[in-house]
Amino acid sequence: MSAFAMHFFICSLWISVITGLLLGAKYMLRRHLSCRMQYAFRLPVFLLLAMPFFSFRPANPIGLLPILGLWKQKTAAGITSPFPTSPIESGLNSSHWMNDFAVSSGHPTASIFPSLFLFVWIAGMFVMLFLAIKARIRLYRLECSALPLQNKAVRRLYRQCLEEMNIRRDIPVYSSAFFRSPIFVGLFRPKIYLPVPMLSSCDMKSIRYMLLHELQHYRHKDSLSNIFLCLARVIYWFHPVVLLALKEIRADKERACDSSVLQMLPSEEYICYGNTLINFAEKLSSPAFLWANGMGGGMKQMKKRILNIAGYRGQTKWQSLREKCIFALILLFFLESAARMPVYASQDFASLPPSRMTASVDLSTFFEGYDGCFALYDSRENQWLLYNKKQCAQRTAPESTYKIYSALLGLEEKIITPDSTFMAWDGRPHAIGQWNKDQTLASAMQDSVNWYFQELDKRAGTEAMKEFYAGLGYGNQDFSNDSSSLWLGSSLKISAIEQVELLRKLYHNEYHFSPENIQAVQNSIKLEEKPGGTLYGKTGTGNIDGENRNGWFIGYVETAQNTYFFATNIHSEANAGGQAASSITLEILREWGIF
Repeated sequence: MSAFAMHFFICSLWISVITGLLLGAKYMLRRHLSCRMQYAFRLPVFLLLAMPFFSFRPANPIGLLPILGLWKQKTAAGITSPFPTSPIESGLNSSHWMNDFAVSSGHPTASIFPSLFLFVWIAGMFVMLFLAIKARIRLYRLECSALPLQNKAVRRLYRQCLEEMNIRRDIPVYSSAFFRSPIFVGLFRPKIYLPVPMLSSCDMKSIRYMLLHELQHYRHKDSLSNIFLCLARVIYWFHPVVLLALKEIRADKERACDSSVLQMLPSEEYICYGNTLINFAEKLSSPAFLWANGMGGGMKQMKKRILNIAGYRGQTKWQSLREKCIFALILLFFLESAARMPVYASQDFASLPPSRMTASVDLSTFFEGYDGCFALYDSRENQWLLYNKKQCAQRTAPESTYKIYSALLGLEEKIITPDSTFMAWDGRPHAIGQWNKDQTLASAMQDSVNWYFQELDKRAGTEAMKEFYAGLGYGNQDFSNDSSSLWLGSSLKISAIEQVELLRKLYHNEYHFSPENIQAVQNSIKLEEKPGGTLYGKTGTGNIDGENRNGWFIGYVETAQNTYFFATNIHSEANAGGQAASSITLEILREWGIF
């Protein structure tokens, strides 16, 4: 829940920006947009407010390859494989070629802010929900006190209004002494309530205008909008920009109904409709009911409505087409911005590859006892194969897989060179014996020597690290915690998909680093070469309180015809280390005939 609270909070900041821009755009274009079109801006606002609760990533449970019938071979493990089965057996024991050492990092200290925000937010929602329910109960009691309209002349006029607006549904109309202005209530069982004092003091023309206005609320489906408004008010009670937007939507709702009524009237009656609002402004300016649609509103709102009526002019077809085009362009822009919000708001998830390039595979039999994922990119086919898509996009600590890029940083900063990677041991004892000696890049990578790569990062400096990893697009690029161990269950996180993509770009040197430096890093992670291909890779283990709980194995297989990039990540309360991840990976690669 705390993770979602943080996600929601960051989304709220993003909502502030987009909503502010949306309100600004609506204000600047107010002379080019009719009141009805301005009211239509509620749609992107409602969608925007719902985005934090959407799934982080759209799921595509059916890959393209099964649809095209390209997966025809079934393996013994029961998975569907796009690769031909190779008769070559690796017989590889990962413990021989990659030592996977890890030190216990303990539980990271969690920030109190997400929990505090969650508590305050939920408490506020309960208060607002109580007030909303209280308002609905009050409205219901007032509804129960109303009686069916008895005035025959007004009932006859009401039926004429229904026919004039081509509304065939029988919407009952009531009179009540407790309402100060006409209101429209109900989504599934709509009703109109007219105040008794106003019926006795208004002429039939004014009553007609009021009935037409309330029926426009029915035509515009404003009762549904009211539900969204009330729900948004409960959820975003703390958000001043959202509350301002909701207030604007309520005002636009009434102005849109005014414009719709004016569209039905001849131009000589515009003044009469405006005079109706002026004559009854004091009564109509009563506070609006939270769950109802009324003709009234605040005095400030009434003044704006009267000015809008005074300046109303009918639209030409060209003006109507122009405003629709303007609205469509604005809508596309803000929908695109809103769609990106979960990506930017959540540092815990990365983007999935395009669905046209992605296929799902069932590898559950390989991951028994682990919560894990597997991502593989086939260079020749330009195809992604993913097991457990959501987890493939979920970021977690990179552990020692980070050392691939730490080595590259050291080479690019000339702390070490391809011909001279030696670093002397400072004599401080470590729990792992292999670490207590002088190291080269090859030995440090093989034995996953923490102090070697910590020294590289230290000499490079924090600013150079930030710039380097920002250029790579490395995971969440969060360097807020201790930079000396930020890859060990700390602030820096990366997903399996991002691991694969980084390896692919590194292999093709899309970052334009020194080719000699790239080659030096590749040589340091070279694990095995045989006739079928060459395996490169690096393990990573997250040890928390003495238990291996986060395991990585990333790398690629280079063959004569193709290159396959992969990343495996596993989680468990125990025994989820790099060696376990590498064993799972090798089984999959062998089953698919890749290595």
